[in-house]
Amino acid sequence: MKKKFSIKNIISSLLMLGLTLGFSSCEDVNDWGVDDSFNRIFSPVTFETAQVGATSVSLRFSSVPNAQSYVIEFSKDSLQFTTITNTVEILADDIVLDPNSTSKLYLATVKKLDPESRYSARMKVTSNNGLPESRWVTLTFKTSGEQIFDAVSNITESSATLTWEAEAEVTHIILSSGGTKKQIDLSPSNITESKLELSDLKENTSYTVEIYNGDRKKGTKSFTTAQKISGDGKRYTMTGTENIVDFLNAITESEVVLVIPSSAKFEIGDAWTLPAHIKSLTLWGLSGEGQAAISLKEIKLDNAVSSFKIWIHNMTVTGTDASADYVMNDNPTTARTISEFKMDNCTISAFRGVFRMRAALTVGLIDIDNCIISNIGSYGIISIDAAAVSVKDISLKNSTVYKLNNTNVITCKSKPVSISINYCTFYDAQAKDKYIINFDGKAANVAGTFSINNSLFGASDASVSTRATNPKIESTFVYDSYKTNDYAVASNYPLTGVLDYENTSTNLFTDPANGNFKIKDTNIGGEKQPGDPRWW
Repeated sequence: MKKKFSIKNIISSLLMLGLTLGFSSCEDVNDWGVDDSFNRIFSPVTFETAQVGATSVSLRFSSVPNAQSYVIEFSKDSLQFTTITNTVEILADDIVLDPNSTSKLYLATVKKLDPESRYSARMKVTSNNGLPESRWVTLTFKTSGEQIFDAVSNITESSATLTWEAEAEVTHIILSSGGTKKQIDLSPSNITESKLELSDLKENTSYTVEIYNGDRKKGTKSFTTAQKISGDGKRYTMTGTENIVDFLNAITESEVVLVIPSSAKFEIGDAWTLPAHIKSLTLWGLSGEGQAAISLKEIKLDNAVSSFKIWIHNMTVTGTDASADYVMNDNPTTARTISEFKMDNCTISAFRGVFRMRAALTVGLIDIDNCIISNIGSYGIISIDAAAVSVKDISLKNSTVYKLNNTNVITCKSKPVSISINYCTFYDAQAKDKYIINFDGKAANVAGTFSINNSLFGASDASVSTRATNPKIESTFVYDSYKTNDYAVASNYPLTGVLDYENTSTNLFTDPANGNFKIKDTNIGGEKQPGDPRWW
């Protein structure tokens, strides 16, 4: 007879077997080994730098339950800790809460570190309940340079004043610029006063100064000297937002230098008649991004002015109408002397003429240097436009003259003492049958000394015949200068002495039609590098 087993009987049997096995195994719960080295107080979860100074560091860390103290060690051997330089122990009751922390972190500040040094730091925790100390947590940081310098003050184009913390132990200063270094030993009075006056510096130049105590650097500062500002009279520094006409009218001095930021854009839009008491005016554009600019119909002098001088430096000067305007068009009703008319580092355009002179006028020096001049109308760059005008010296140098309209470059209806043209680039500088210099066709008007040196002449149209001088000068007056083969000179008005460059203007210049005269053929002229130096 077969036995029948129910599901209930099977489940009961399995349960009895499980209980039997379970009771038999309870006699030895952990029969594997335990590493007692893990039985220690916890390490801080957070350990980081909060602030690193020249001779100190603030470390931020989290607290640990049952801590007795926090031990910090420092080393300079990049986390090796073979040589400990500093050890700090802080009792758990003395740790300071970080006021800026939102998660209850603490700060420890350690001082008397070396500046500009790489440190390793590590922290461990000792316990108050007999547990072994925690494992180390580590980090690394670099201290900044020590700084005992105050701000560099009284900076001029050639000097500056250095001051530093009182009673600091210092021995010397290193002055650096452009890869050169100079050591300046500090005198007892320098050290007592914590002060040194630097002199004989270069204008508009960047310098770095470092102050030392023996071999230990104690501070570093950098500064740039001011741009050199020249000109006679009292200086007024403008912001560029003023009305320049009203600004000058309010000045009572007779000799004035207006120092103008590179961002300034003055649009006078009419003739600028200067106050009658102004005898000397310098418009000094500062260097910077762009160039200070002024737009006007002309600068005029009051008839009461008997003597005057003007200097325009580093500005963009434009007219409002190239068929009518002038930088200056002086035609006094009584005798007047202009001792100097100077423009340097200027961009000049859209005038009928740059400087036109008439009537009983005596001019000492006309000096145009390092300028780019274009789009000038029928009176050219310089026009001695009356036999009564007396001019001593005319100098045009380091400049580019292009796209003059139906005009001579220079016109002389009286005899100047000298005319000197040096290192200039001319392109389309004369219209057909116009002259580089027109002495009004009179030999008596030819300057006492006259020469063109190290200059370049080019043109866009070889069919346009130009003339050198009137009357023609057959003796050599051109030296170390070249004309391109598309610059045509009438044979009966020779540019005597000029050398031929057997190629076109576009072979010599990068993009002359658009005012880019960078030299492509650098073989021209050899070491003398003729033409406006800016293009080499």
